[in-house]
Amino acid sequence: MDSQNTLCDLPADTYKLKATFAGMGPYDGCTSNEVTLTVNKIATSISVSDISPIDAGDDAVVTVTMTPTEENAPPIDGIAQLTVGANSYKVAIVNGVGSCVVPNLAAGTYDVTASFATLNFELFCNN
Repeated sequence: MDSQNTLCDLPADTYKLKATFAGMGPYDGCTSNEVTLTVNKIATSISVSDISPIDAGDDAVVTVTMTPTEENAPPIDGIAQLTVGANSYKVAIVNGVGSCVVPNLAAGTYDVTASFATLNFELFCNN
């Protein structure tokens, strides 16, 4: 008779597993050898939306998208760090997407970067 159990929703880490049988009827109890299970972090990608040109003094809306690279991975939730020129903004990421209004931009060209340390997977990536 085969028996199978499923371990679900384990965070990324290394686990030690062993099976124990307490014994029953004519059978003595026993314990298996210990094995190691490694749950790897899920790789992610991050992108910033194309930003249309605006007039000086206007607000820019920037969208940050986080995507797990593995099929069937859960959506990403947490806080992304958005940098526009010398200013930083926090962007709430819900189901992999978040937007930020960058107010009152002066005329010029700005470098825009986003980074994210996920709450669910503890994997850090930069774009």
